[in-house]
Amino acid sequence: MLSTPKAQPPKKLTQPCVGNARLPHRALDEGETASLWGHDRKANADCGPRHSALVKWLHRRDAGLAGKALPEPPKEPIEPDPVAAEPAIRNPLSSLFGGAATEE
Repeated sequence: MLSTPKAQPPKKLTQPCVGNARLPHRALDEGETASLWGHDRKANADCGPRHSALVKWLHRRDAGLAGKALPEPPKEPIEPDPVAAEPAIRNPLSSLFGGAATEE
């Protein structure tokens, strides 16, 4: 049994998901349909990642309290080297004359 209270997850992670839009008992026009669909998509796009973050937070908290090694934080993505921009228009005859002439 733990002698100290468990840490609590951030409140943002424990908020319930916004429910689906309530549809009226009548036909919807195109604008209403698009608006309600957009509302549902936004709510669902927020809910999944938030609950996934909550599960990860709880696993890390419990692993830390149990004395287990915590997972490594994700590595920073490595930025690729910048590539020189291609010329706007290639001269189709440049390969015939051994040059890389371009028109801009």
